[in-house]
Amino acid sequence: MTSGGFGPSVDGPVAMGYVSATHAEPGTQIYAEVRGKYLPVTVAAMPFVTPTYKR
Repeated sequence: MTSGGFGPSVDGPVAMGYVSATHAEPGTQIYAEVRGKYLPVTVAAMPFVTPTYKR
């Protein structure tokens, strides 16, 4: 994991990081170690929320 925090757009935690190519398919469930605990996470394609802003 390279960064993480609360994502107000998804009303929950979000994180970014590097995974091996064999686990990089969106929707793949993997585990991330966070402060000594292994938590289930799901790989998502970017952007993972639909932008609602206008240019």
